[in-house]
Formats: sequence, C-alpha cells, structure tokens
Amino acid sequence: MVYFHVCIGFLIFSYLAYRLIWPLRSKKILAAGLLVLLALGAFKFPMIRLLGGARFFAPELPGWCLHLAGFLYGWVLFCFALMVVAELGRGVWFLYCRKSGRKGLSQKGQNILHGVVAGTALVFALAALWGGTRAPEVREIPLYFANLPESAEGLRVAVLSDIHVSPTVRKARVQEFVRRTNATRADLILILGDFLDGTVEELREDIAPLGDLSAPLGVWAVTGNHEYYYNYPEWRKMFQLLGIRMLENQWTNVRGIRLAGITDPAGRKFGEPVPDLKKALAGGEKYFTILLAHRPKYAVDAAKLGVNLQLSGHTHGGSIWGLKPLIKRYNAGFVAGRYQVGDMTLLVSNGTGIWTGMPLRLGAPAEILLLELHKNQ
Repeated sequence: MVYFHVCIGFLIFSYLAYRLIWPLRSKKILAAGLLVLLALGAFKFPMIRLLGGARFFAPELPGWCLHLAGFLYGWVLFCFALMVVAELGRGVWFLYCRKSGRKGLSQKGQNILHGVVAGTALVFALAALWGGTRAPEVREIPLYFANLPESAEGLRVAVLSDIHVSPTVRKARVQEFVRRTNATRADLILILGDFLDGTVEELREDIAPLGDLSAPLGVWAVTGNHEYYYNYPEWRKMFQLLGIRMLENQWTNVRGIRLAGITDPAGRKFGEPVPDLKKALAGGEKYFTILLAHRPKYAVDAAKLGVNLQLSGHTHGGSIWGLKPLIKRYNAGFVAGRYQVGDMTLLVSNGTGIWTGMPLRLGAPAEILLLELHKNQ
C-alpha cells in the first residue's frame, strides 16, 4: 500500500513540478514554496505513515494536521486533473495555430494558464475541505412497497453510516450527529458500520454520545471494515454499553419486518465471522426484509434471496465527483443513492462522518437518511 502511494505520488509530483513549477524557476522563493506544498500533498499518505505511526487508518496525529494534509492532497489532485484538461486544450490550440499560421501561447500566457489552474484547484480543495467538515443534512426518502406489512405502515427509519469517530470527528461533532438524528423522531435508528478509527481507550469519550441515540424500536447496526482494525471484540462490548445492538449474520423481528444484518469481509483476517447472507436470513422467508450490509456489493445476491430493501454505505458517495467512477468500479457498480436490483431497492448512503485519510467532500455531501415506509395502494 505504501509503495503504491509512493509511486503514484512520485508520478504526480514529477509531472506537476515540471509543468507548473519549473517555468517559475527564476522566482526562486515562490518556486521553492510551491515545490514544498506540492511534495506535502503528493506524498500525503507516505508522510502520514512516517509521522503518524504504522496505523494507516488512524494515524497518531492531531485533527488539524490531518485536515491540512487532506486539503493539500485535494489541491494536488485537482491540480493534476485540471492540468490534464489544460494539456488537451493546449494541444487543440497548437493544432489550430499550426493550421492557421497564428502564434501559439507565449511563456507568459502559459504561466497565466498555470496560475489559473493552480488557483481553481485551490478553490476546489477549499470547497471540498468545507464539505468534509460540514454537519450532515437529513435527507427524507419515502419508500413504497407492495408487500409491506400493515404493522410497518408509516415506519420512520433514520440511517447513519461511516461515522468514523477519529481525530477529525471528535465528540462535539458526534453530538451534532446525535442531535440531528434524534430530532427526526424516527421509530428506528440503523447504523451501517465504520463507526470509528481508533481503539476503545483512545475514542471512549468521543464515541460516548452515540449512547444518547433514542428511538422506540431501538438502535441496530452492523460492522464495517474499520471496526475490525481496532480490536472489534472490545468495541462489541462498548457498543453494547451504548445500547447499540449488533446484527452479525442474524435477523430480528421489528414490527413485522425481518431486520437482518451481515458482517464485513474484513473480519476474516481477525478470526471474526465472514458475511453469510443465507445464515442472516434463515427462517424468516415470510417476512418483509430489510438488510443492513456495510458494502453494497451484496445487492445482487440479496435480491435473489428475497430481500426487499438493502441499506449500505462504505463508498462515502465517492467523496469527490471525479472519483465516483473509480469507487463505483470497486463496489459492483454502486456508489451513491437509490438503485433497483431485481425486485429489491438498494440505498447507498454518502455517509455521515468522514475518514481521516480523505477528509474531503465535493458533490457527495454527508447525510443522515430518514426513510418513511409505505404500502402501495
């Protein structure tokens, strides 16, 4: 993983240093400063690993440092993307000038173009950092099903995902998540995994506000991949103390609904149960079924097994609009929003918090889903 990021960082750094900074070599102080910022952004992950210890998902660094690193990383990514677009435009302009006999861009013109690229990338990075630190909006979604039991008519379900309690998501922010969720007056609260990035000892106080989540039908959840990285057996006990009931390849009856949940495949490396859809759904075939699965990739199999509604997270909605096609590719074609998979509805949440490794959002705002279930008339 580290070598991969070093190689990618080196390629991006070399390209941008040559195209953006080398033309400014006569302005030594400006060029040197930009070169340092470029290096910090391009080699963000190796630097975090070097300075923050071996824990890739939860480096031992203060929140402001991780936000700054994320901002610089975003600036570099946006610079790279915009420079590629500028290169294409430059190529078209070159061919036009060659055909028409006009002069191409002067060095001054190119410097202005590069300045516009760097400045636009800066604006995008600031917007993405702001998006990554904003409180989640409550997004209301009415859902209609032909076979919804009468007992569940009008059921209001609040859904949180990918909270990622960590140095970038501290206690005050978790309290705001809880306040907004409780304000929905939902009948049922569901959490789709990736609660945290750190150990119980480190995050005990920061995650404690989740114990204030309140709904008449309880708070139910499944694991994401990140829980397993920090001693999930200890976190399992903590979740129990907070009143959060975990569904680990099992189901429960909630007002005539089979509410099922599966574990995450990351548990395999830690001796924990792997996802087992058949086990999670066993014995409840007659019920309308809601499945909690941290990763959306199980949707096709879940639909074949008679699940009516699958709720997933994991993708963060792609985080940044330009990354959505890549994230979609690694999640069975699902990245954000609503999908129809056979007879099943799949909802993929953008997530409620943000991961320290990519504390940026642009075009994928944080959210708390509020579902209202109805029977088709």
